[in-house]
Order: sequence, then structure tokens, then C-alpha cells
Amino acid sequence: MVTKDSSTIETIYDTIDSFDLLNLKSDLLKGIYGNNSLYYFIINSQEYGFEKPSIAQSRGILLILQRKDTIITADAQTGKTSTLAISLLQIIDSDISQCQAIIFESSREISNETRDLIKDLGNYLNVKVHTCTGGTKIMDDTTKLQEEGIQLIIGTPGRIQDLLMKGTIKTEYLKLVAFDDIDRILDTGFKEQIYEILKEKIGAANIVLTTSANSPEILDLVKKFMKNPVNVRAKYPELTLDGVKQYFVQVEKDECKFDTLLEILENIG
Repeated sequence: MVTKDSSTIETIYDTIDSFDLLNLKSDLLKGIYGNNSLYYFIINSQEYGFEKPSIAQSRGILLILQRKDTIITADAQTGKTSTLAISLLQIIDSDISQCQAIIFESSREISNETRDLIKDLGNYLNVKVHTCTGGTKIMDDTTKLQEEGIQLIIGTPGRIQDLLMKGTIKTEYLKLVAFDDIDRILDTGFKEQIYEILKEKIGAANIVLTTSANSPEILDLVKKFMKNPVNVRAKYPELTLDGVKQYFVQVEKDECKFDTLLEILENIG
């Protein structure tokens, strides 16, 4: 089902209940289904890997693969970053040793986490990934990008803008740029760099945003730079807690609640 809101952004509500229905590369599916070591949720001391797409993954991956400018609006821990990771691993042609996609993150730490996730999901693929962030030597980035045929770049807007302006990052083969948690990126003061990059340096590449909420600042960016954008929503109360065991403990007096909670936490630990 597709609806349109007052800002003319299409909103998608359809879902797919299996990664097999997304026509992904067989080696990417192996990485998704075999991915039980890095990207998981710890619930009741158990590890949960990817068994079926989350709402964000189900709706977002298909649209990104259709080369649509996409906004993924979802709460934390709903698979936004893995939606980008899976989509880009599918899109990138491993036979072309050029930059084909860029993911922007708000910090070096998050960039490294996203890199590790992509390497884990792409364990059976031959995609070359590199992080470009502040706090590291720019000459190391230059050497990597010039000599190793990096196909996917992850990093912070300031460093990536610098490398784009110097021509170190080539954009002739660039298919997609993604801003992971664009609300957080804007909050860290990168608005000017983002606007310059989108105005001058991405060519015909598609744009994907993930966000927890669509603020006026984000909607302004969408209006200025995105072409016929489609919005994927995976927000509460639509999300469920399937797989999460819930309990309650009845206590006789209110003053006993805190001590009871501490006892439960001690037992879980």
C-alpha cells in the first residue's frame, strides 16, 4: 500500500516476510542468515541474528534496490543501518574497483561499527570497504583510496567532503549516498558540509536517509535535494516485541518495588 501525505512524499506500508523474496545475491544471503556473531540483539541472555526482515528492512531494502530516493523513519534498534548495509552490498558491483557508495555517519566510532557490520554481512562477497573520519591521518585515506580500489566508503561528513574536494574520492561510478541517522548528523553540526556535498559532488547518485524523526531541518534537506522521495515508516505502535519474554512480579507493598527490582537485576546479571 502506498499513501501520500501533504508534503507529497510517498509513504510505503507493504512488508516482505523473507529475505529470499528480495532477490539478493546468494553470497549476501549466506552472510545474512549466517550472521550470528556481530549484529544481534541480546534478550534474556540469548543472541538473535537475522531470521526474517524487520519492518524497516522489509520496506527499505526493496525501495533502495529500485533506485528510489528513500527516507527510512524508524525507532532505534529496528534495523535501519543493516537496511543500508544489505542494500549497498547488493548494489555494488565487485568487478568495478571504484567508489560506488558512501555512508555518512555522525562519528568515527559509529563509522567503525557500521564498517564491521558491513564486513560481517558481506563476508562471502568481495566488496572493499574503508572508513574516512576525522582523528586519523588523511594521507592514510588517500593511499587506501588511490591504491586499493575501495568500493564503499563510510565516514564523517567533514573528512569525506575534504577528500571529495581534493578529487581523491571519484564519483564517476557513484550510485548511492546514504546518511545514517541524519538527525544525529545534523545535531553534530555537519549541516553546511552536507549541503555542499549534495549540491556539488554526488552527481546522479540516489540519496537515502535514515532517521528517528522527520524534523523541519530534515524536511528542508529532502525538499532541496531528493527526487520524488519515498518514506518508509517503522514507528511505534506498529513495532511489536515478538521474541521478547515479558514477566511481572506482584509485590505486596509499593516500598518493596525497588528492592525487588534490584534482586531481579542481580539474578539476570
